[in-house]
Amino acid sequence: MVSETRPIIIAGAGPCGLVTALVLQNHGIPFLILEKTSRSKLCSDTGAGFDLAPTALNILIHRLGLSKERIDETLSRYERWYIATIHGDLVKDEGTPQSALEDCACTHRSALQQALLDQLLQNATTEETEFLKCNSSLEYYQEEEDQVKAVMNDGSILVGKALLGCDGINSKVRSCMNEHREDPLQYLGTMCYWGKCPREEVEKYSSAHKSNSSTFVWLLGTNKVPGSLFITPSNGTYRYLWFLSVPSGKPLSGTLDDLTRRGGAVLSEMAKTELLNTLDENGALDPVLKTVISGTPAGEITEAGLFDRVNLDLPFSSPRKLVALLGDSAHPQSPYLGQGTNCAITDAYFLATKLAGVSAQEAITYYDSDQRREEMKNLIEKARQQGNFLNSKNRFECWILRTILRYAPIDVDELKRYDFSNKNMLSRLDGIKAKSSDGGAMTKPILIAAFVVAVFAIGLRMFLQYW
Repeated sequence: MVSETRPIIIAGAGPCGLVTALVLQNHGIPFLILEKTSRSKLCSDTGAGFDLAPTALNILIHRLGLSKERIDETLSRYERWYIATIHGDLVKDEGTPQSALEDCACTHRSALQQALLDQLLQNATTEETEFLKCNSSLEYYQEEEDQVKAVMNDGSILVGKALLGCDGINSKVRSCMNEHREDPLQYLGTMCYWGKCPREEVEKYSSAHKSNSSTFVWLLGTNKVPGSLFITPSNGTYRYLWFLSVPSGKPLSGTLDDLTRRGGAVLSEMAKTELLNTLDENGALDPVLKTVISGTPAGEITEAGLFDRVNLDLPFSSPRKLVALLGDSAHPQSPYLGQGTNCAITDAYFLATKLAGVSAQEAITYYDSDQRREEMKNLIEKARQQGNFLNSKNRFECWILRTILRYAPIDVDELKRYDFSNKNMLSRLDGIKAKSSDGGAMTKPILIAAFVVAVFAIGLRMFLQYW
């Protein structure tokens, strides 16, 4: 008879896997994390960051047992918004409403990972310190009546009560689960680049940053030079994190299966020069954009194509309900709604909490609900639409975006609206009746502004066509 000390096997030690592990640890449930990356690279700083919406912040601050001070060390708040075109034409420069400052934040991926890992190590007993197995990857798994056998790359076999795939968009767990199904990735026509730049370099050219180091910068592309650049502060450091997306007909060839770089590759010096030349083809590039790219060594810039999945109707669990997919393994999405990591943290907390109270089959069945799958499908499709709009080459769409951003108030509620599914999931866990999704509908003032601008743009287009 197999001992009840069989662990929950977690594939992947990113934020999703570490949150899962921390919840299980808090409930006294044995677990084992498998991670392809070496221990020295696990929390390496590649300049990646992401937004955190209210549900994920609730989980991180109030439900994991982490000290508020430790979490606050990893967070930055957007106290001011500076929006301009990539040619330096100002669109908006104003403060964030005070009421919204505590609801949302941004975080440095490596800092959050380190905080979660430190807490796991701090809580672990002497017997539990070997919960993380680095340089280790799954080859395939076999489900039996009430357990999973995971066959590793070194030929060893691990036996667990359940297997949780927290291993990202190129998930090996997902590949094994869907080996007899069509499940290709879908390229979204966009290449992205990210890294980190010293603050003093940015502050040379941005008056907003000289007086306020917690400013969120958004540089908008044009129809001639499409794309978007986002710059966010990194709390506790003298760096800014930046993310650039540009339309591209084909993805990077030979991308790496390196989740510390989200499956991307290191940018070469030649490619960095070509990128700057492409963006600066008219010689009128905003100095902030030019500075963050030129001020970041090529070896610290990641280049990656944006992907999600073609088939959005596949389950997040195996037929026997002993294997589940979480986060990007289950529902990868482009970053334009800021929900990827928020969904992963919510998945992790929800399923790990259920595993502490019922059998693996019951927990995974409850986790993989029709409602969650449908809401994630809608979110992925909306993220695609948002990305197409933000990176548009259409001059009228570019003009509409600039006009809305210039005259509409700062929409700090957008991240909260698209957090609806995660809020619902937490309500289900807490025994509160979940509300039906509003699909991330726009608030009334912004909807009216968008409608007026759109009607005006359509009229202008018709006028120009027949003039």
